[in-house]
Amino acid sequence: MLHLTPLGWILVPIALWIFTFRSRADLFWAFALSTVLFGARVGYVAKTGTIIPPHYLFGALFVVKEFLCRSLYCRWSSTLTRSGVVWTALVVVVLTLSWCGLIAQSGKVDVSPMGTEYWDWQRTPLQLTSGNLTQLAFPLFGVTLLILSIEFLRSKNALRRLGLLGGVACALVVVSGLIYMLAGALGYKGILRDAFWLLQGHGEVRQYGHLVGSVPRMVSLAGEPGYTSALLLLLTGPVAMLSGRLWAHSSTATSVRPQGLGAMVALGGSLVITGSTTAFLGVVLFAFSLGLLAVISAIDRRSEAVAITLPPLMVIGLVVTILSAVAMAVVLQPAVAKELAGLIGHHIDKLEGRGASGSGGIRMRTVLDGLEVASSSPIVGVGYGSHRTASMLVSLLANVGVMGTFLLLTFHGSILVRTVTRMLRAQSLEEHRYAYALSVSHLVILPTYLIGKSMVVFNFGWYWIFLAANIGFLSVSRGYEGVGAAQSVYGTDAGKESAV
Repeated sequence: MLHLTPLGWILVPIALWIFTFRSRADLFWAFALSTVLFGARVGYVAKTGTIIPPHYLFGALFVVKEFLCRSLYCRWSSTLTRSGVVWTALVVVVLTLSWCGLIAQSGKVDVSPMGTEYWDWQRTPLQLTSGNLTQLAFPLFGVTLLILSIEFLRSKNALRRLGLLGGVACALVVVSGLIYMLAGALGYKGILRDAFWLLQGHGEVRQYGHLVGSVPRMVSLAGEPGYTSALLLLLTGPVAMLSGRLWAHSSTATSVRPQGLGAMVALGGSLVITGSTTAFLGVVLFAFSLGLLAVISAIDRRSEAVAITLPPLMVIGLVVTILSAVAMAVVLQPAVAKELAGLIGHHIDKLEGRGASGSGGIRMRTVLDGLEVASSSPIVGVGYGSHRTASMLVSLLANVGVMGTFLLLTFHGSILVRTVTRMLRAQSLEEHRYAYALSVSHLVILPTYLIGKSMVVFNFGWYWIFLAANIGFLSVSRGYEGVGAAQSVYGTDAGKESAV
């Protein structure tokens, strides 16, 4: 039986109203915004304990409406491109072959099922369970969302809206996280209990260690610190897109004011205060990617857009901020130094597996176990959903083998290479900004996720929206316009516009 949370009683009627009376585009953007609430739930199934977060609700309704509308109006040809069909077929083949590996290795190798907690790590003989079917639903649902979302991100207006939505999403996550940290530090448990009751249906206040002193690590609308940092990393692209926005009506504009440097710095700072060690890696990659692509843009002369504009200014802003922070720390010695030393020590303890927050040792054990499982069936894996590790890369190798891992990396690599190419050959500043922002985000999330996140990444709705935005941008840069521009049959935005 389905039990709704207080948040569910609010969101379910809203979702049904949008599904019934609003356009497909409205439902898509509602789904995109609901992905921020990854740490919330609209309900749960009492018998199985299955949790239903908001973006599952809006995503499922979005998929249903898309299938109904596209079937009635015969609009599948605009979405199912030849390359889309090929990639989808490859995903199905890899997942099928991985299950062949599951059958072949059943009972011969010990695995840790997806539901296994890191703190209660144990291995059991491999066998086909209902958990495999449940886990398989996530990538299939995600691929479906990816295919259907591309049409809504094939216009300049849609990309601009995505940047704004990303800024709003980032603000919601950060503000909710700061409120949690402040309330926790001041001991306002009642506020936190009410918030947890509203968002999750229970008043249990959860904490995941402390950042400094009595200040807890950030828990936000996106969930616990690890999930919060993972979502913020996904939002680096839209925030960079928003920071470098150009509302110039002329494609021949040759100058732009530096905007959004504060947003970029705030995002980096928010990643730091999550207390997630993986987030620190993301911050380093963030700064490195901003600088690397800015230098490439400045050196390469094929771009018809201005070579030295906002990207270098972003890097300068970040460098100045970091140097200022270091200078303040030196001036305010020894109090600040003590807190910084404690913060650094916290992450060292995690990596080495010491103390209450020392999850590094356990996570390393999951990685070593995953490599052992992967060696038993290196080509096709032991079946998707069979084994969990703390590393997405090792999880892929264990579950879908070298074939599945190569497929995902090739897919990401092809998108990244094409986006960077468009950045270098941009015909306008606006096109250059979008390509730059999406490339930065890709260079941040892919290594970070592969190293420090499990396959829970496939559960993030924004992960699939990010990929759809990349593909949509590439379509726009080739001169195509999709539903995001004008398709009155489906009730989307009116008024066609030229490609980037």
